[in-house]
Amino acid sequence: MPMTEKYEFNFSISRPSLLNLVSFGLTIATLLILLTTVSSNSWMTASDDGEDLLWGLSEFEESERYTSTMVGYGSDECTDQLSCDDAGGAGLTGLIFIWIAIAAVVGSLVALCLNNLGLYKSNYAFLLSFTAGGLAIVGAIIWLVMFPEIEAVKEEDGLGPGSAFYLTIIAGLLSVGSGFSLLKSQETEEPVWMPVRRIFSELKVSDQGNLDFIGLGLALGAVLVLFVSLFTTSWMTTSEDDTSYSFGLYGVEISFEDITFTGDYSDPGAEEEVGDASSAGTTGAIFLWIAVLTAIASLVLMCLNNIGVYTSKYGMIAAFASGGLAILGAIIWLIMFSAPSFFEDLDLSPGLSFYLAIIGGLACVGAGVYEIISDRNQNLD
Repeated sequence: MPMTEKYEFNFSISRPSLLNLVSFGLTIATLLILLTTVSSNSWMTASDDGEDLLWGLSEFEESERYTSTMVGYGSDECTDQLSCDDAGGAGLTGLIFIWIAIAAVVGSLVALCLNNLGLYKSNYAFLLSFTAGGLAIVGAIIWLVMFPEIEAVKEEDGLGPGSAFYLTIIAGLLSVGSGFSLLKSQETEEPVWMPVRRIFSELKVSDQGNLDFIGLGLALGAVLVLFVSLFTTSWMTTSEDDTSYSFGLYGVEISFEDITFTGDYSDPGAEEEVGDASSAGTTGAIFLWIAVLTAIASLVLMCLNNIGVYTSKYGMIAAFASGGLAILGAIIWLIMFSAPSFFEDLDLSPGLSFYLAIIGGLACVGAGVYEIISDRNQNLD
């Protein structure tokens, strides 16, 4: 089979199909926003002498430019002046509503995919979209009504709902918009994504297709894993008594019971204490960001190659390059890293984030290997 005729992928977008795709995009956006806001501390915000005071659903945070301290509402360290008990009650109520809304969004997304692939026809998608949107909006409003007046914060400090609150309202409106889009989407002759399902079915019946799937899955998994390793602080970790220490590419995190302190390597006042941890983190971050972008390019090129839109070996080359950059970046970081002076006596060891970067790199290399095997098998055919 010539490479240019590997798979044919043709379908047109009608108005009902377009509305369906709009609904799909709105549902994805809703899910991402709610997952962000449920863990954010910017539900209620204020400022005090250069410090940002942030109230989340489960903890209070004092944040300066380079450092921040987070205290759980149930902690003894959370003072009565901050009305922690009442803020915790409001936060718990908000958490219940938001997590149920997230579950409804996931259910809507699953039902929408099943509908569009022709696997299971139902009206659950738009019902769950309306439900999720209503729960998110109502939950945010109930949280705002329940949130106590903080006497320790003056009016001039600008106490008011923060970005997480408004983003939750926006997410609810997006979910409702997704439900309306589904209502306006008329019944089509065949499910919207049936052409995709037919192609996947053709791929699954051959070893060739299985190899393509494995390669794409490894590339996608690598992108996700590398993103996680970039933004987590468990590159170098240890624990002593009830205190845990975690070092990331950009800063350090110290946790003790319900209190968490974070510090940024870029703090000008901590240059001597930070030592080589800052330069090691910067170097590792540069390598990993290039690896992530290369892995994304590899995933796109491999997809285009497998459906016959653009045939090339660039996807395979990019996969190997991404894997090499990720592994090399992690190893260089490990060689360059030295514990800041305050933590020299701690017995530090590489943590989960470091190993995730290595795993992400190996996954990219594996994707490149499967792409080579797939091309060889195709040439033999």
